[in-house]
Amino acid sequence: MKKRIAIFLVLVLSVSLASAFWPFDWIFGKKITGNVVDGTPVENSGKCMDSDGGVFSENKGEVSYSARGYFGIGKMKSYLVQDGCVANNGVSGSGDSGNQLREYYCSNGKVRQEIIKCLNGCENGRCRQRVFPTCIDTENIT
Repeated sequence: MKKRIAIFLVLVLSVSLASAFWPFDWIFGKKITGNVVDGTPVENSGKCMDSDGGVFSENKGEVSYSARGYFGIGKMKSYLVQDGCVANNGVSGSGDSGNQLREYYCSNGKVRQEIIKCLNGCENGRCRQRVFPTCIDTENIT
């Protein structure tokens, strides 16, 4: 009986370790990226404030944050970055055109950015919303 319990525990432990450290996920493309998902609210802190409250591609926002210079040296300074449109090649333009959005947000008191593909294009620092056609009943059929 004790031998069966020991075998069972070894089997459960082996399966647990194998699933926790599965080495083939990166080969098959199933990796955890750490990327945030559009529509994710993010908490602001004293050092970092996001005007649109997180990652919301259909809202133009800006992030104000405080940071020291390179390598954390120097006086604390305040900075402001705005969400903006980006061309396919990743080069920021005037902020008024492109099909990708550079979305700034706060995470753990630090400013972060995410490039989001806009399905209907990007305009004025936000993804264009989908426009649904309006149907008009001209024959008064109910």
